[in-house]
Amino acid sequence: METLPTVNFVEPSVTILHENDPFKMIELAGRTCYKSEDKITNDSALKFVKALLKNGHFAMIEHAVLTFRLTSENKEVLDKYASVLDEDDFIRVTFEPEFGRLLVSADVRAILQRNWYDPIYKATIEKYPDFALIIYPGDDKLSIEFLNNIEAEIVDAKKIKDLTEDEFYNHVSLSARFITDRGVTHEIVRHRLFSFAQESTRYCNYSKEKFGGHLTFCKPATYDEWSENKKTCFNNLLLGVDDCYNYLTSDKDDSLTPQIARAVLPNCLKTEIVVTGPAGEWKHFFNLRSKGVSGTPHPDMKKVADIAKTKMNNYLYSIKFDQKHHF
Repeated sequence: METLPTVNFVEPSVTILHENDPFKMIELAGRTCYKSEDKITNDSALKFVKALLKNGHFAMIEHAVLTFRLTSENKEVLDKYASVLDEDDFIRVTFEPEFGRLLVSADVRAILQRNWYDPIYKATIEKYPDFALIIYPGDDKLSIEFLNNIEAEIVDAKKIKDLTEDEFYNHVSLSARFITDRGVTHEIVRHRLFSFAQESTRYCNYSKEKFGGHLTFCKPATYDEWSENKKTCFNNLLLGVDDCYNYLTSDKDDSLTPQIARAVLPNCLKTEIVVTGPAGEWKHFFNLRSKGVSGTPHPDMKKVADIAKTKMNNYLYSIKFDQKHHF
């Protein structure tokens, strides 16, 4: 039997990320774009985040999510503030009258876009003063005097053991790193309530030794069912792409930058993407991409969605959430 041309294939996979330090979480996500995880040290996160803030690269700080418990002696003041927060699509608000619990969750980017005297902004800066490097004008719907009547305490939603289903879906934020192909990530990024950090073909030069000097591809989910002729045709094409990319980016006077040479890269190119979002959006993601409630998912999409769902459920069970808090 003729031997198939050898292609650098990798199996799709998913890793659940559960980093509680917001600066380290931002660094984990942000370094995915440049594949510079080798530069992570015990004290590198703060410097990395400060550089992001200085350069206006705010998308990465969306991967740090905080939850607040709001209290006030004046119920009318509290209700008004909660209603104003609820107008923001990137802030989630719930009230559970049985427990007298008003919770608010938002990513750090959404928090920093509020006024400096806003309770959730103040609580964030009090605990994490280095985020104060960037200050937005915010809005002026509520006065300083009004907001001074409200206390915001940062809490860990995952540690609230009597968390209701509504609170779970709104305030438990989950992050996952997908290793898959770029065709799949085109589908993932359509879930716009998520935040994303993806390996960049603009900055990653796959002809360099750091990447093994060659392109890496994801084997399609149905690949093993193909005929030998189809596999050979597919493999030869990918080897040709690899040769072409390496030639275009080779160290010569007329070499092309990775962002130009990427024009030859196919959808099956291996990529990594970190996805962060509330449990409610993950439920929607799994309904579409794993269960197929709106139509049969693409096989490659379903493969990683199924892996993510299983691992996420296992993680939730490991931190002792009950049966209703799963996907």
